[in-house]
Amino acid sequence: FSDAELATIRRFVTAALDLQRDQLMRLKAEAPQPR
Repeated sequence: FSDAELATIRRFVTAALDLQRDQLMRLKAEAPQPR
């Protein structure tokens, strides 16, 4: 891979992880809290 390709891949992976974390937070916030 060239440096540019690696940078693009890293940016894509980082964005995907951020999206996944946001979705998890949203799911946890929406889930009814067990008492």
